[in-house]
Amino acid sequence: MTSSKARSGSRKCSKTSFVLPCAARSSARYLRSSSTNPRDVYLVGFADSVGGWGRNEALGKQRAQGVADRLRDAGFPIPSRNVRSLSYLAPVACNPTDAHDANNPSLAKNRRVEVWIETR
Repeated sequence: MTSSKARSGSRKCSKTSFVLPCAARSSARYLRSSSTNPRDVYLVGFADSVGGWGRNEALGKQRAQGVADRLRDAGFPIPSRNVRSLSYLAPVACNPTDAHDANNPSLAKNRRVEVWIETR
């Protein structure tokens, strides 16, 4: 499986804040290409460590669903069973424990969606 990331620095989720239409179109083209030949594609949303597991799982799922919606609109539908969240697991940057400033750059890096491609 390979992985690629689409980041969102915003704690609030809105479907329009995730992937620009041009990025979704080029991503959909890439995923449809014969060189990729994906067997399955998963969108996995992540969150920072502010708040509890359930809240962050919901935020991660919202982020992943936003990307799924954009890819669907660009002609590459992702089955809902492949849209997931790992909440605050697997951070790519430190989640500071002393000051939970929502604008902290480290926290923002952990608010992301990864595209996992399972090839044939």
